[in-house]
Amino acid sequence: MNRRNTAARLAAWLAAGALFSQVPAWAKELDEGTVINKDNVESLLGDTFEGHPISELVPDSMRLWMREAALEVRLAHSQPTPLPPKYAEATERNRGKAQYDPATKTVSGYVAGLPFPDIDVNDPYAGMKLLWNWELAGINYQDIFEITAPTLVISMDKGLERTLYAEGITVKMQGRTSIPPVTIDPAVNKRQILVFTKPYDIAGIGTMLVRYVDPNKPDDAWVYVKSVRRLRRLTGGSWMDPIANLDQLYDDYFALDSNPGWYRGAKVLGKQYLLGVAHGLKPETPHKSEERIHITGQAPFCSPLGQPWEPREVYKIEIELPDTHPYSRKVLYMDAQIPLFYLAEAWDRKGEFWKVIYMMYSRQGVQLDGQTGGVQISGNGGIDFQRRHCNYVDTDFYRNNNPNIRPQDVDENLLRKGGTGGSILAK
Repeated sequence: MNRRNTAARLAAWLAAGALFSQVPAWAKELDEGTVINKDNVESLLGDTFEGHPISELVPDSMRLWMREAALEVRLAHSQPTPLPPKYAEATERNRGKAQYDPATKTVSGYVAGLPFPDIDVNDPYAGMKLLWNWELAGINYQDIFEITAPTLVISMDKGLERTLYAEGITVKMQGRTSIPPVTIDPAVNKRQILVFTKPYDIAGIGTMLVRYVDPNKPDDAWVYVKSVRRLRRLTGGSWMDPIANLDQLYDDYFALDSNPGWYRGAKVLGKQYLLGVAHGLKPETPHKSEERIHITGQAPFCSPLGQPWEPREVYKIEIELPDTHPYSRKVLYMDAQIPLFYLAEAWDRKGEFWKVIYMMYSRQGVQLDGQTGGVQISGNGGIDFQRRHCNYVDTDFYRNNNPNIRPQDVDENLLRKGGTGGSILAK
C-alpha cells in the first residue's frame, strides 16, 4: 500500500466516524471483556462502554491500527490512578507556586510535585501547562528510574526482524519528592543514559543527555561510538532525529521527550474518553517479550497482546511544531488524573497520516523508598503506517527511587562503562 492510499483510506474513515459522533437511542452497553477488532469495530461504533461511545473511545487512528496492524482491545472497567503519596503531598504543598510565562514559554517558581494541578481547558495556555506538567513531573520517572527493555523490530507484513536489548537510567535533578534533596541543580531537569547491550553488532552503543529547563539552551547530548571507543557530542537539534532501528523520533520517546519551549505552542482540543492501558501487565511477571506482541501466525503484525484497555479521561493536545520538525502535526492524549500519555498521532510534512506512538502502564507494589502505587511502563511502541513497519519496546525490569544511585554518577563515565560492556544499572 502506498502513502497516498493510506491517507485516502484514513480520510474516508474520518468521514465515516463523524456519523457516530452522537450516541444513538439504540446504543447498546458492551460488557467487560468484549474484544474490539477490525472485524467488529464498525458495527460497535454506536454502542457504549461505561456510558462512553465506542466512536470516542476508539479514535480514527486506533481504527486504522486495527485495520492495518490487527490491533485488538479487550475492554476492562476503569480504575482510579491516584498520585503516589509523596508526589501528591508535594503537589498540595506547592500548589500555586509555579507560574507560566507565555512570552518565554518557561515556568518559574516550580518546587516539586505537579506544577499545574488545576487545568482549565479554556485557558489559552492550558496546552503548554500540560506539557510542562509532563516535562517537570512525568509520573513514570519519579526521582530515579532504571529500566531494561527488549525492543522488537517488526515488519507489519513479515513479522519479527530482530530483537535489541537496552538498559536505561534517568535521574531528576529538581522536583524530587522521595530522595533528598528536592533540588540538585535548578538549571537542569534530568540526566539520562541509554545503552544497547545486545546483539553484538550494536552492543555498547549508547547515548546520554542533560536536559536543561531553559528552552534557549539545547540538550547536552553524547553518543558512545564503540568502533573508536570515543564519546561524540551530538548537535542541539538531535531531539528531532530518528532513533536508530526504531520507528520513532527522539521526540517520541515515551510519546514526548523535549523541552516544551522548543515548540511554537500547544493547544487543548478538548477532553474526552479514550481506551488506554493504565493497569496492564506487570514487567516483573515472568514472561517472554514475544508473548506480549503479535509477531507470529497470520499477518498483519504489531498488536500488543493480553493487555486490559480501560476508559480514561484524557486531554487531547495538539502541538504547534517548528518548521524544521519532520512532522507537520502531532496530537497527544494525556491522562486527566495523572501526567502520562497513552497515544500520540503524527502527520508528515505533506499532511498525510504517518505514525502512532503508544504507551501502556501498570502499577507498582512497594518501591525501594517504601511508597506504593507508583506507575511503571508495561510496554510501548511506534507504528509507521507508510513504511508498514513498527517496533515494540517491552519492559522486563523497572525500578524507581533507588537510594544507592548518586545523581552525579550519571555522567560520561557511566556512559563509557556501558559502552565497554559494563552495566549502567545500580547493584
